[in-house]
Amino acid sequence: MAMSINSLPVEVLEKIFIYLPFKDIRNVGQVCHIWKDVLSGLRFQRRIRVKLQGDFGEEVSPASMKFLSTCKNLSIVQLYADKDDSEGDNENGVEPSSPCAMHHEEDSTAEKNIANILFGTTELSSLHIFSKYNSLKRIIQNRLGELSQLKELNVSFSYNGESCKVDDQTWLLKSTSLESFNIGLPYSIGSLQLEAPNLKELHLTVNCDATWKLVEQYSKRLESLNVNLYDIETLDQIMTCSFPCLQHLELGIYDDKELQYSYSQTADRAADDEQSRKFTKQMPLLKTFCLHSNVAFYKIFPTWCSLRTSLESLELQNMEVDANVLINVLLIQPLKSLTIKQCEIVNDLPGLHIRMVGLERLKLINVVNNVLLEHNFCDLKHFELVHGFKYGNDLLQKVFYNFTSVQHLKLRFRTTLDEDALQKLHQMKNLKSLELRATEVTGEHWNLCQPLTTVQQFTLSNCFMVRFSMFGSLGRVFPSLQRLHVDRCHIVDDTGDPNAVANGGCERKTREMFPNSIVSWHDSVQITPATLKQLLM
Repeated sequence: MAMSINSLPVEVLEKIFIYLPFKDIRNVGQVCHIWKDVLSGLRFQRRIRVKLQGDFGEEVSPASMKFLSTCKNLSIVQLYADKDDSEGDNENGVEPSSPCAMHHEEDSTAEKNIANILFGTTELSSLHIFSKYNSLKRIIQNRLGELSQLKELNVSFSYNGESCKVDDQTWLLKSTSLESFNIGLPYSIGSLQLEAPNLKELHLTVNCDATWKLVEQYSKRLESLNVNLYDIETLDQIMTCSFPCLQHLELGIYDDKELQYSYSQTADRAADDEQSRKFTKQMPLLKTFCLHSNVAFYKIFPTWCSLRTSLESLELQNMEVDANVLINVLLIQPLKSLTIKQCEIVNDLPGLHIRMVGLERLKLINVVNNVLLEHNFCDLKHFELVHGFKYGNDLLQKVFYNFTSVQHLKLRFRTTLDEDALQKLHQMKNLKSLELRATEVTGEHWNLCQPLTTVQQFTLSNCFMVRFSMFGSLGRVFPSLQRLHVDRCHIVDDTGDPNAVANGGCERKTREMFPNSIVSWHDSVQITPATLKQLLM
């Protein structure tokens, strides 16, 4: 029986349909019941977002309003002209109206048009909106409850000219359907209140008293909390709250060197330990913790070296991490996933080699002094290493030696690999998939490698100037290859034909070289000898 496109899994159909222009999606939904069900499914609808961007000085046409009325996910970005544009003389030499009056009239028209779009929808589930603070406050006012299907609200504000002048009156938002609220503002605002009995997620980047008050108000029911703070005092207040339902916590503080120094001089270690213990006990269901703050790290994590939690995933970013604290936390906590991004690991103990048990996923992204590679993560299955520093090839040897349990390996090296950098790859006896992203790799690298029969999938992604002859070496190194992906790469045609043209020849030959593998060649460019000569001139 012949296979049809409807035989594909729903997930595959979703990925195919996502590439369609939005105007064609409605037509596709009329082809058959299966496609209509896929397009109306919750997972697909979450991925489709209508984005409106402009000054909204003109009304939306009836046809467009009909289209927007059934939109489920909407983004509105209001753009503003330069304030000085209207302050000069016009072409006829006539004195223009008062700039303030003109801007007020333009804002009033735009606010009316945005309100018509917003409250003309009937099925809106998610709204992202960017405008001036006072404009958005006037647009929404007390009408948020009219969006009866709204579950996610994300608001951020323009920071130009008069937009930073906000009134001191309370802005009250009410919604019985809202589950997620995200507000980002780089300057101080007046009083903000939220009444949302079904709220589960709260994301706050606000310089005002609302941060602490909102967290305190909803702490008992929150499942996800993301806060970016401006001071330690607010963190101390938040750490007194109880979070019985919290599963995801993301915490950041704008702690510059002055703040860090001030904390180091005044910190009470015993008081911090007691506060951290209480804070941890008040989050019994916490599974994921993302931290972007040196001060918060040193307030919380030394206590965790002796305190077992239910934490499964930890992310540290843009910090100086004490190696002694980190290693002890990893030995105590039942972590399954660890991500460290743009951090420097300090105070390591030279020669220390520990067997780490339990961790399944590890991401190390531009980590300075990466002492974690010295240890043996014996249960690790997924490992990603992004390295942009010079003289980093020795790191690969440590990975191949200490991470032999890894099944899925991703490498991104923004430095030139030594010729023998991959020579010890065969030590990873359990490796099933390998991805090289933005990494300069040649046939000489593979010629020094022993065959690795366990690898079933190999991916080249964002690699520049890859010689086509290299693919012959790949077949020898990975004899059991089932999938080969060439994604957004530049492939140099070095087959010896000086008159070769970019006609897809390299792609066809690659498929012929790997007849037993599924070969995908996505957004990759074939560079001919003539093109290469022009690039080098």
